Amino acid sequence: MSLFGWDKRLATGIDSIDAQHRELFQIAKGLHDAYRTGDAKNAVTRTLNYLVDYCLTHFEDEEAQMKAMGFPDLAIHQEEHRKCLAHILDLKDRYAGGQSEVAMDLSVLVSRWSKQHIRESDFRFAEFVKSIAPEPF
Repeated sequence: MSLFGWDKRLATGIDSIDAQHRELFQIAKGLHDAYRTGDAKNAVTRTLNYLVDYCLTHFEDEEAQMKAMGFPDLAIHQEEHRKCLAHILDLKDRYAGGQSEVAMDLSVLVSRWSKQHIRESDFRFAEFVKSIAPEPF
């Protein structure tokens, strides 16, 4: 599994969530590609701005689905989302303050945190959904 790429092993089986996750990995790949082409400065700014909006939308969508389904670990999941968004906002502030090393931190956050979060937390939700609604969703 590529560090910056989507892999079908990350699919939760919840189409709307999987589509948003694939989009996130496209952004991570774009940032990685920008390093290789020398456009990292512009790409980091674009990516940070995008990620704030993405997280607000994705986390809200995911949490709304969890609430609607009665997912018992919703509060835990919300806290993970809150911490991730706080980390992104911190990176954005640091980058705006001239800390260029944020660029690498951002790449690692997007790829590693996302994969871990999907495999652990999002898969728990997917298993919960499958246990109460085994039809495709």
